[in-house]
Amino acid sequence: MQAHMYNEDYFERGPQAGVSLYTNYSWQPELTIPMVSRIIEELGIAVSDTVLDYGCAKGFVVKAFRLLGRQAWGMDVSNYAIEHCAQGIRRYLCYVHETQRGRGWYWPEGFPHQFDWCICKDVLEHVETPEELQVVLIMLRAMCKHMFVVVPLGEDGVYNEPAYAQDKTHHMAENVNWWLHHFVKAGFADCVAGYAFPGVKENWKSTPKANGFFVLSTRETDAARGLTGFVGFDNTENGEEDETKMQSDTEAAI
Repeated sequence: MQAHMYNEDYFERGPQAGVSLYTNYSWQPELTIPMVSRIIEELGIAVSDTVLDYGCAKGFVVKAFRLLGRQAWGMDVSNYAIEHCAQGIRRYLCYVHETQRGRGWYWPEGFPHQFDWCICKDVLEHVETPEELQVVLIMLRAMCKHMFVVVPLGEDGVYNEPAYAQDKTHHMAENVNWWLHHFVKAGFADCVAGYAFPGVKENWKSTPKANGFFVLSTRETDAARGLTGFVGFDNTENGEEDETKMQSDTEAAI
């Protein structure tokens, strides 16, 4: 990820600058709070759990988690986004310089080193190579017990939803099995995958397999929590495929 790309043009004038889909990227509580509330409900994130939003941008998800009574922090490579964050949460956000990734994090005072959950929504597709992806995943696996990952899906470098290609920082356009393979390779003990998740990215559901949703665990004993924690979690675009099939897909991906 090239940090300099995530500048004012990227967040405020994306379409005009030809770099992203964002225009006047701002705090919209009527959208973000219901989404985060549903994530908390579906994943069973307890009041006592700590949450890291990796790739937090301006920290809107972090703010929503905190408004909903959860202990949340955020990390991002964009200095612009961190310095223009949502009101009242700057002390919960950390700027991650490119040279720090893979060499250990810089920890601001009061920033936790371990988390119960990592939220990684619309982030990993920005990673430029599979090798860099492994570095990021292994670091996050060491820091977090569970991860909730959302990525746009594609096939051989072509996104299923063409609009995703308009973001010039998007590099990974692969299918569910490709992502499962890399999660398992990074050492996650088990994962659940699907093409829909209640309350998250509902506006993209008209495109089949536009997005992939994954719950990852660092320990096999935690796998059941991911399998049973969803209400209405669809494993395919029409919701007909069952969890057993997705588990066999995971094995095939390995």
